[in-house]
This record gives sequence, C-alpha cells and structure tokens, in this order.
Amino acid sequence: MQLKDVPLTVIRERADLLRGLMLLLIFKPAAFILPEPLIWGLAYGCAFVIVLQASGRRMMEDYRTAFGVSRAAALRMAVRAHASRLHEFSFQQKIILGWLDPFKPPVRIEANDEARAILDGSGSFMVAMAHFERTRAVAAIFHPRAFEGRPVYAVAFKLPGLVFLPHLWRMSLQLRQLLRATRAARREGLEFVYLGGATGKLIDTLRTQRAMATVNVDAHWPRGRSSSLTRPFAGAHHRTFSTGSAKLARLAGAPLLLAIPVMSDDGSTVRMRMVGPFHSSAASADQQDVDVTQQMLDVIEREVGERPCDYLLDIGGDRRWDPGTQTWRDAPMTATQTLTANPG
Repeated sequence: MQLKDVPLTVIRERADLLRGLMLLLIFKPAAFILPEPLIWGLAYGCAFVIVLQASGRRMMEDYRTAFGVSRAAALRMAVRAHASRLHEFSFQQKIILGWLDPFKPPVRIEANDEARAILDGSGSFMVAMAHFERTRAVAAIFHPRAFEGRPVYAVAFKLPGLVFLPHLWRMSLQLRQLLRATRAARREGLEFVYLGGATGKLIDTLRTQRAMATVNVDAHWPRGRSSSLTRPFAGAHHRTFSTGSAKLARLAGAPLLLAIPVMSDDGSTVRMRMVGPFHSSAASADQQDVDVTQQMLDVIEREVGERPCDYLLDIGGDRRWDPGTQTWRDAPMTATQTLTANPG
C-alpha cells in the first residue's frame, strides 16, 4: 500500500497518538532532569522518528512542494518543525515548576505611529496572535511590563472533558500545558475568557477599563459556521477561519493589533512587531469583520513563508511560496497531475 492510499484521518490519528505519548511520557519528565540543550537534542531524535511515519513523510512532501526544496532539505525542515513542537512542552513544564523565567529577555516593541499611539494611550486594545512556536518570544506578549502593566484577558477555547480521539487528546494535552505555563509565568493581572462564556463581560471591560485582550486568529475553524470565512492560506487552497476576533474588537470599540514576536539574531532580545491597527470601510458589519480578518491572515501567511519551521499548524502543499515577491501561488502541476487533468 502506498502513502497516498492510506486514509488521511488514519494517518493523522496515529501521528497524534504518537506525539501525545511522547509529550506525556518523554518530554514532561525530561523537564525535571535535563537542561534545555539536552532537551533540544532529545527533541530532534524523537522528531526524526515522527518524520519516518506516514504523517511525517506527508509533511515532507508538503514542504517540497510549497518551498521547492530537495528531499534532504524537506527532511531537515520537517524534523526541525516537529522538534520545536516537542521542545516547547518541556520548556513550558520548566515554567510551571518555576525553574525558568520566560520574561528574562527584554522586549523591544516595533510599531508604526498609529499603533504606538494606541499602545501608549489610555484606552483598551486587542492583540491578535498566530500559532508560532510558543517559547520566550511569544511569552513576551504576557510580560507584565511589555504593555505598561495593563491587565490581560486571554481568549481561549474551553477545554473539553473526556476525549477519545487521539488528535483531540493531544490538542487538549498541549492546551492544558500552555494555560498552566501562562498562569505560572504571570500570576497577577491575567484572566482567561473562554469562548462561549463571558465574552459579553469582556466587551464591557474593554469599553470601560485600560486593558488588553489576546486572541489567536489563525486556528482552523469548521466550515459553514457563522462568523467564518474560507480562503487560500499559505500552502493550502482552502482553509476556514473564524472572524470572531474582529467582531469582538468591533463590538468593544477596541483597536486590533497583530503581534509578531521573534527573538533577535543574538537571542538577547524579543522583537515585538505590532502590525495594524486594521480598518475596513465596508458597508456591513459582517463584511468589516471579514476584511479585517483577511488583512491579518495576509500578514500571518507571509510570516509562515519566511519561517515555516516555527509554525505549529499544517501548512499544506497545494501552493508554493515565492520569496522574491513574498506571496503564495498555486504550485506547478506534477507530471501525474497533468496526465490526470488531460487524459486524452
């Protein structure tokens, strides 16, 4: 049986089970006994095992198509991507134990004049985030002094109770770890707001207080739900996203900024790039939310093209990244695809 003949759901469930077991049985205990450099070595070894599985080979194929690289380069990219996902679990465990200070590097905020005025102003604002490797750079968003001590309201998915599917179990495991690490890092001035819960209270808070709210805007979203849009994204022809963050900002009257934190080249400082605020002149409120979400996703997918191994979600292999123009385009058809499209 060839890789293409294996159902994608089966491949993903097996991969999620393997990754989840590695996180729980290897990388959580490793945080107690190994320093970070050795955990990175362990992460690369385990990542290589993952890449040998069907899901890892599929990721390699996506990288080859999306970035036009050799098999060897695609292998290195896939191993690096999986290693970062494994390493961050131990990194977060060290924060939970109180053995690591994620706020040690100073934060340098880079913003245009309009965004700078919002950050320095007396009102509230919202900070959109994307699913990049969640270590010191991303932790800086929650730094008590990064945004002048504003209280932070972090919008998050409500954790499910019992889960039976491997991918839901693995996602729940990582989300619980992330929430625990965030609480341990910032013990005061942080509150989680769960979707479907107290969002109305959050709107009132943003209207009346000097606060900030954080929300992920690039999570996969079920197609057909209200407040959603489907568009090409990175290497995928079609991906569905929620427009809820733009709607929340609009209802609260809070400017919406996109945070792209990265470590400086020497690893001594966090560069916090603040993009926005985002605007739309569309006639309807729903279209305004779509326009704002589209603008944020345009920025995020360019960032994915620049540093794909730091991105934690699937990129896809239907489109190709053009570094010259910093855009994603339809990938050229393979010989097999050409014959299929033109059987005569």
